[in-house]
Amino acid sequence: AFFDRIFSIRQMDKVAEYLGGLTGQPIEIKHRNASVSRFSVNDLSPQAIARLREFYKKDYAIYGQYF
Repeated sequence: AFFDRIFSIRQMDKVAEYLGGLTGQPIEIKHRNASVSRFSVNDLSPQAIARLREFYKKDYAIYGQYF
């Protein structure tokens, strides 16, 4: 109940729109963390995925419905 909205990283345009509506100012969010190398969950071993799921278990329980 603490958060008013939750956005995924893919929704940065919506974040800018929302903040612009709150402030009455145009908001521009520039991409700053561009990496040359790309990888996905398919690049991780089953053991690594299991460890990550365990580590973030509480986060998934709270925010999993948004992703």
